[in-house]
Amino acid sequence: MARARQYRRIMRFVIFVVDGATETASHGEIAAIDAFNDDLRRNGRFVIAVGIGAPSTAQRFDERTFGSHESQMHRGTPHV
Repeated sequence: MARARQYRRIMRFVIFVVDGATETASHGEIAAIDAFNDDLRRNGRFVIAVGIGAPSTAQRFDERTFGSHESQMHRGTPHV
């Protein structure tokens, strides 16, 4: 009989840094974000940092129909 595997429980978090399409973050805010990311890297906790497009470029996917829907996504729109 195969030996039962033990899994280590790891807490994971997603941290969003929100900025408008006008890129309003100050140099100080950008430096603070970079320092935070550097600290995560030093401690082996950093996974990925990516930028996404403006809300006007969003596309919604519905896993129930396996299709994409050309629709505008805006703040407050239900994501199904």
